[in-house]
Amino acid sequence: MKNGKNAGVIILVASLLLAVTFMDTWMVFRQTRQQTKDSGIYQLETISGELESTINDAENLTMELAIAAREYLDDKDALQSFIYSKKNELLKSRTGAFNLFIVGSGLVIIPDFDMPDDFVATERVWYKGAIKNGGKTYVTPPYQDAMTGDICYTVSVMLGDGNTVIGVDYTMENIQSHINQMYRTGSRNAVIVTDEGIIAGCSDSLLIGKNLVNALPEYAGIWSLSKRSDEVATVRI
Repeated sequence: MKNGKNAGVIILVASLLLAVTFMDTWMVFRQTRQQTKDSGIYQLETISGELESTINDAENLTMELAIAAREYLDDKDALQSFIYSKKNELLKSRTGAFNLFIVGSGLVIIPDFDMPDDFVATERVWYKGAIKNGGKTYVTPPYQDAMTGDICYTVSVMLGDGNTVIGVDYTMENIQSHINQMYRTGSRNAVIVTDEGIIAGCSDSLLIGKNLVNALPEYAGIWSLSKRSDEVATVRI
C-alpha cells in the first residue's frame, strides 16, 4: 500500500512538472512571437519613415523648381529654356527625377515627349490633383509613364496664376531601395501597391506593374486590411 501510494504521488508530481514545463515553454514562445511581431512592426515603421522622407525630399525639390519657374511665366521662350536646362540638371542628380514639365492655359512644355494626338495634359491626374490642392504639392499614386512606359510617380504643384502646373516625374528606384530593406531574402515578397491594386514596387522586380490579386493572390487579404487601417497591418500567411 505504501509503495502504491508513493507511486501515485510520483505520477502526480511528474504530471504537474510536465504541465509547468509546458506552460513555461508556451510563455517563452508567446513572448518570442510578440517580440518578433513588434520587431517587424518597428522595422516597417522605420522604413515607412525613410520612405516618407524620400517623398518629402521630392516635394521640396518640386516646390523649389516651381518658385524658380514663376519668374519666367511672362516669357515662353525663357520658360522653355529654363525647363529644358533644369531637366538636364535633374538627370545628373541622384534625386530619382527624370523629367520636368509645365502645363497651363495654352501652354504645354514637356521635354523630349512625342505627344500622342489623344494626350490631353490638363486631364492628367497630376494636373487635376495640383489644381485641386490649391498651391500645395500633390503626389500621384505610382502609374505607367506615357513617355517611358516605366512605373513612376509625379509630384506637381499649381503656380500662382491658378491654372499653370509644374510637375516632376520620379522613378521608383529610390522607393525600390526601401522595399528591398523590408525583405532581403526568402520566398516572400515585400510590395507597395497602388489604390487600384497594381504592384508599384516589389522585392521581385518582375512583378512590378502587375495586378496584386493575380500575381500574389495570397497577399490580397493584407492589402484589403491595410487599406482600411492608418497603422501597420499584419496578417499570418
